[in-house]
Amino acid sequence: MPPQHEEEKMALRAMDNLRDKYAKKHFLRVLPSGTQIKEMMKESAAARRGVDWVNKIGENIYILYGHKQCDADMLQKHQKGGCKRLLQTENVGVYPLQSCKFLRLAGPTRELERGKTKAGTNYATWHCAACCEKWTHARDAQWSLLVAGHDWNDAKEGDSVFCAYIGSSVPCLSDEEHKDEKQIDLHKQIQLLKGATLRDKIEGKSWTKEHVLKAIHDLNVECEEKLGSMANVVEIRSANWKKDDQKFCVRQNYCEDERLSIG
Repeated sequence: MPPQHEEEKMALRAMDNLRDKYAKKHFLRVLPSGTQIKEMMKESAAARRGVDWVNKIGENIYILYGHKQCDADMLQKHQKGGCKRLLQTENVGVYPLQSCKFLRLAGPTRELERGKTKAGTNYATWHCAACCEKWTHARDAQWSLLVAGHDWNDAKEGDSVFCAYIGSSVPCLSDEEHKDEKQIDLHKQIQLLKGATLRDKIEGKSWTKEHVLKAIHDLNVECEEKLGSMANVVEIRSANWKKDDQKFCVRQNYCEDERLSIG
């Protein structure tokens, strides 16, 4: 892992390159419609909520949510062979290639109903599927991962990808007075890129819940197919919170749709 200041510079350069490439490739089609994208997202509750599940922000560039540091014992319980040895390393974090590969657990007395995904964490909390630990936006979103891959026409199996913690690196600049503003501005830019990706995937259809869910699914499949052969990627088994985690074993799995969370 490069020193912190070097990581900051690499992440900033990657974002600058992304903006330049995206502007050149989609200038006439995308940039003038930024306001349109915002308006469409305002009008569609499904689009506003769905954009959080979009992992692609540009050609071969993804933002992955994950759990930066898993409970080592829980993480290893279900693993075998070489993967288990790999995960014996300290400070292992897990970043699923599909945004739906998280557990959502509700309290034991909750009545499970459809349509409660929008109810937020007051209804059910998010959990890392690898170690069952609770995932919160306030604590873990700052460690979201920018992943920049190759031109997939030239990529070979075993190639690596560039990764940087976009949430923690970019705001930590020398300009401490304005770093919160920079982080908010960066988040808005990423959300706009996600919205543009979602719009392109829906391809002129209405922003209904079903169209948004299908787009999220297709983008997840694409991300896993493109990044899955990279040398940085391993396949692990998910944990069973009912059997293996006394902390959350009484909670119920809530899954409105497997395109949003693990069933």
